[in-house]
Amino acid sequence: MKIEMKYIVIWFLLIPFMVGCTVKNDDKAKENGAPEITEIESNDNSIKTRIITEEVFLRAMQDFKANRISGDSVRKILRDSISTTFLKGWIQENQNDTTGAIQSVVGYLYANGKGCEKDWKKSFHLFQQGAEKGIPFAMNGLGIQYNLGIGVEKNPSKAVEWYAKAAEQGDAVAQRNLATCYYRGEGVEKNLSKAVEWYAKAAGQGNAIAQFNLAICYYNGEGVEKDLSKAVEWYTKAAEQGESNAQFNLAICYYNGKGVEKNLSKAVEWYTKAANQGLAVAQRNLAYCYFNGYGTETDFYKALEWYTKAADHGYIDAKKNIAEICLNKITTKKNVERGLKTIRELALDSCYSDSQYKLGLMYEMGQHLARDDSKAFELYKSSASQHYSPAEYRLGIFYYEGIGVKQDKRIGLLWIRNAADDGNEDAKNFLKGIKDPSSQNKPKMSLW
Repeated sequence: MKIEMKYIVIWFLLIPFMVGCTVKNDDKAKENGAPEITEIESNDNSIKTRIITEEVFLRAMQDFKANRISGDSVRKILRDSISTTFLKGWIQENQNDTTGAIQSVVGYLYANGKGCEKDWKKSFHLFQQGAEKGIPFAMNGLGIQYNLGIGVEKNPSKAVEWYAKAAEQGDAVAQRNLATCYYRGEGVEKNLSKAVEWYAKAAGQGNAIAQFNLAICYYNGEGVEKDLSKAVEWYTKAAEQGESNAQFNLAICYYNGKGVEKNLSKAVEWYTKAANQGLAVAQRNLAYCYFNGYGTETDFYKALEWYTKAADHGYIDAKKNIAEICLNKITTKKNVERGLKTIRELALDSCYSDSQYKLGLMYEMGQHLARDDSKAFELYKSSASQHYSPAEYRLGIFYYEGIGVKQDKRIGLLWIRNAADDGNEDAKNFLKGIKDPSSQNKPKMSLW
C-alpha cells in the first residue's frame, strides 16, 4: 500500500504514514498543523547538545563582538551545555555592557532563562538595543517577541519588519522566520513564492529546518513547481544534520519510492534515526517494518519494543498492535497478561469499536479467556452501535441463533443487513445463504 504525504495526518492500524507535512518553522518537532515562528530557544531533539568549556564560550563572545562569527554560530554555542553558575556570573558582569553583540546575547539568555530567571521584558529591551545597533541576531529576537507577543504587545507587521532587516543581512534563522510569515500570510500578504525564496536562502546557509521546509514546498508544489527529487535532496540535507522530521519524511520517500528509488532498507535506516531521537510516529512506523519484515528481518520483539515507545507517546494504534503481538505472536504468560490488560483498557473506551469487537471475539472463542457468550454479546453490542461492521455481523448472528441473548431472528437479520450495507462480506454471504441455503458457508472468524 502506498503511503501518501498529507496535510491532515490520519492513521490506520499497522500502516505507516507521512508526517510533518506542513512547513515546519518551530524548533520543536511537530507532527502536523500550521508552521510556527521559531522560539528563541531551540528544543529540537535532533540538535546535538555538547558540553563546552568556559574558555570556548568566552572566545566565542569575543569573536561575536569583533564580528568574526555569525549569529548562527552564537546560537549553536548558546544551545550547548554551559555551567549555570558560570553563566550567572557572566550575565552579572555583562548586563550593563553597551556593545550590541553582548546585549543581544544577554537578551537571549534572559529570554530563555539560562543562567538567570526568564524575563521577557528584559530580553526585549536588550534585543531592542542590539537591533538598533545593527545586530541581526538581536533583530531576529526582537521579531520573535513581536510575533509571539511576549514581553511586548503582539505586532506581526513589526515582526516582519525586523525579520526582514535581519534576513537581508544574512541571518539564517531570520530568513526562515520571514519565509514562514510569507507562507502563513502573517504580518505580510501571503506569498508562497517569497516563502520559497527565503527558505532557499536559509537552507543554502545550512539551516536544517529551512531545508526541511523547502523540501515540503518542493514535495507539495507550494510556491515552486512540484519536484519530488528536489524534495528528497533537501530532506536528505536536513536529515543528515539530524532533523528528525526530515529523517522521517525521507524514510517515507524511500518507502514509497517517491523522488527516489524505492528502498525499504533505507527507509528502515532513516526511521531508526528519527525513532532514536524520540519521534513517536517514526517509532511506530519502525515497529511496523519489524512486524512485517519490510526492509529488515521480521522481529516481533523489536516491533513490540518500538510499539511500546510509540504507545508511551500516546499512539493508541500502537497499543492495539502491542495487544496483537502479546496475544498472538509472543504469547508468554507475562505477555498474555499484558495483552489482556491493554485490550481491556482500549475496549473500555467507547471510541475503540475495533478493540471492543476483538475482545468480544476472544470471549466468544475462549482465546486466553474463559468462554463467555454474554460478555461477548455486550461487547459486540457496544461496538456495533458505532457501525463497526464485523461487530454488527456477529451481533446479528448472536440474535439470530440465540447466543448470549434471547433468540430473535428479526433483530438478528436487521443487524446482519446493517453489516452488509456497511460492506461486511461475511454478512453479505450469510444473506445470500438464506436465499439459497445450499450456498451458505460458515464464515471464518479471525481475531486480528
